[in-house]
Formats: sequence, structure tokens, C-alpha cells
Amino acid sequence: MSTHGGAGAASVAGEAGAGPAGEGPGRERPRRARSPATRPDLPGLPCDAEGPVFAQPWQAQVFAMTVALHERGHFAWPQWAEYLSRAIREAQARGDPDTGETYYEHWLAALERLLLDKGLAQPLDLTALRQAWRIAAESTPHGQPVSLGRAARAWRT
Repeated sequence: MSTHGGAGAASVAGEAGAGPAGEGPGRERPRRARSPATRPDLPGLPCDAEGPVFAQPWQAQVFAMTVALHERGHFAWPQWAEYLSRAIREAQARGDPDTGETYYEHWLAALERLLLDKGLAQPLDLTALRQAWRIAAESTPHGQPVSLGRAARAWRT
């Protein structure tokens, strides 16, 4: 099962497995946002006729976070495209077969690098957050959404 991006992609960042904002009983699906993330300057972006496609909720979340940071003016989209391209090239140089299955791993690596380079995150913050995600994932029953809960609140303080 895949999740689609578009107008609701940013809402996905709130909770793993959550659907786009505005969907549900008695609600119409919101119009698709014109996001720079749907531009062709993103190498290998998994898309279908409706827009970006995500195999896992975390992929939609990292996509939404990136778009939100861009929309808040933290970086220009061409700068983001360069970071993503660099992450993909570096992975290919390490032997990534570039079958598309690791695309969002490259997206995450690019976002982490950009956050560090811009001073929007510190290395220890990212390490602590990775650790919190690992612990949350290991303690979550199979098939259930992973939630950081207290771990995320502890990281933010």
C-alpha cells in the first residue's frame, strides 16, 4: 500500500499512518498544492498520476518536513535539489544499486546534511532523535504505527 503526497502531505508529518488533512467521512479531499517538490528537478522522485508515492509513512513525513522547511524560507528549492543529488551520487559511489527502493533514505540523508549545514540542527540532536526512533520502532508491535511519544518530548527539551 502506498501513500500519496500533495496537499495533505504536510499533515502526514504529524503521525505515522495518518491520512491527508481534510479526508474522512463528510469531507472532500483538498485540492492538490503546487509544491516545488513535484518539479522535475528532483532526480528519481517516485510518482504516479496523483503525485509523489510513499511506500512507508516515514517517507511521507520526511517529504512533508522538507517541503515545510522550504516553504518557511529555510532553503531554496534548487539548493535542496543539489543536496539530494549529492546524497544520491554518494550512495551510488558506495554501491547503492539505484533501484528506487532507497530513494527516501537518500532524501533523509540529504535533509539531515542540509539541516546541519544550515545550523538548523546539531549533530547530537540528530543522533538523539535517531536513537529515539530506533527505540520507539523496536518497542512498537508489528503492524502498529510508530510513535515517539515521550522520547520526542525528551529530545526537544
